Amino acid sequence: MLKASELREKTDEELIALCEEITKDHEQFEINKGTGEATDGFMRVRTMRKDIARIKTIINERGAK
Repeated sequence: MLKASELREKTDEELIALCEEITKDHEQFEINKGTGEATDGFMRVRTMRKDIARIKTIINERGAK
């Protein structure tokens, strides 16, 4: 789980790259879950979704300033 304080120290480019990476991992996990290969569980998906939302929130906050 990523902390907002740590994310605020990163540049916009780093945040966008991190968001894309987590999104790809989430998509791959969903594919594996559909084929029965996923073994991690629901908490991993929940954490990934929250991390993506946290990153997008920080990017939007910076755009509003």
